[in-house]
Amino acid sequence: SRVVRFAKNGMGITLDGIAKGYIVDKISELLVKNGVENHLINAGGDIRANGLAAKGRKWKIAIQDPNKQGTYPDVISLGSGAIATSGNYEIYYDEEKVFHHIVNPETGRSPQLSASVSILAPSVTEADALSTAVFVLEPEAGVAFIDNCPEYECFVIDRNGTTRSSAYWG
Repeated sequence: SRVVRFAKNGMGITLDGIAKGYIVDKISELLVKNGVENHLINAGGDIRANGLAAKGRKWKIAIQDPNKQGTYPDVISLGSGAIATSGNYEIYYDEEKVFHHIVNPETGRSPQLSASVSILAPSVTEADALSTAVFVLEPEAGVAFIDNCPEYECFVIDRNGTTRSSAYWG
């Protein structure tokens, strides 16, 4: 039998990362296969839209303010597609948000220049992976990277609240 064991007490595993996006994509595929063309799935900010919302309109998606001041830095209209956001504001280990759940593999530290990165993509799996990857880059480099990938768009909020977006965002 297959068994997973952890070396120390208190260790655990979650479905965060791209697993959650993959699950959302599969649920969307299942809904379409069963005749539910118009739907929006939101799994903790990993969003997959298909078809249209009420009254034949595109789905409205608000980008969360990392400081949670009650405003939205942007609101977009989304037809069929996906969006995912990586940020330093949901899972962090100190009040200053210096140590959070995103880690730069080169330094072993949490990146400090971005507060939030949202990616528009054909699937949530892709959006999930790219939002984390772009978060690790400097904001300008992340936007430049996405501008060279025609299937994707991004919206970046840096630590100071300055926003940047790729050429065809929203």
